[in-house]
Amino acid sequence: MKKYIVLLLIFFSQIFAEDGCRIGLRFEVRFVDSTIWHDDYSYPSGCYTVLADTLSETLSDGYRCLKGMDKYEKSFLDSNVFLYRGLASGRFSQHAEKILHIFSESSITRGLGDVFREEFLHWQQCGMLSLTYEEADNLIKPLVKLMNENFENEDCYCYRSDIINADDYPGEIPDQIVKWAKDACAKTSIVQPRKLARADVFFENGLAHIPDRLIGQRYFVFDLNGKVIQQGIAGETIRMPSTLAILKIGNEKPALLKD
Repeated sequence: MKKYIVLLLIFFSQIFAEDGCRIGLRFEVRFVDSTIWHDDYSYPSGCYTVLADTLSETLSDGYRCLKGMDKYEKSFLDSNVFLYRGLASGRFSQHAEKILHIFSESSITRGLGDVFREEFLHWQQCGMLSLTYEEADNLIKPLVKLMNENFENEDCYCYRSDIINADDYPGEIPDQIVKWAKDACAKTSIVQPRKLARADVFFENGLAHIPDRLIGQRYFVFDLNGKVIQQGIAGETIRMPSTLAILKIGNEKPALLKD
């Protein structure tokens, strides 16, 4: 049994870079309350519009407010998170409803919620919202928290409020998003990950305790058959299954964890 586990850990070390290179979480975020927008033209299909005379087309940090008619873009905070403003096949919007789709490539370095928050608050700075910066931040705070936790304590990847609804993306992945994900994969080395020092992860009372240097890294939990049973962005702790499992964080070597 011990020999089998050692071989399994070696196997994961060798193939993880290839296996991990894929589109991960996919969300459809619907803004169902039209009063949050400056006006009906703040978020037209595929077009951002600068609405305040005092604003330029580009903010001081380099964020582009005016994007033309492009429906697809790479997020500002992490270029491996892709955004799409449009409808999935067979889906329809309600009156004045605005829709954003979010796709995460598996090599993202920031929490998906942090990426969404950065985009939304940039919209406020661009003059698209009828909200103050603080109001906009407070509005999305619950959804940001759930996204960063990958909804791991929920029965589904979903969120409901009077203003925002979020669900799994229901349609096929657009060709442009697939291309960007493949391009990101091509830039990712598929050789064995770097042999870093031991992760210093310790397991106690069903939790894997994560050192500061690994917090914010992407993690995967596998069963002994190699099936991914859990994934997300590592926080201070990760709730582990009660059975024998393998934890992989960032470029660290896989670690076998058990109670």
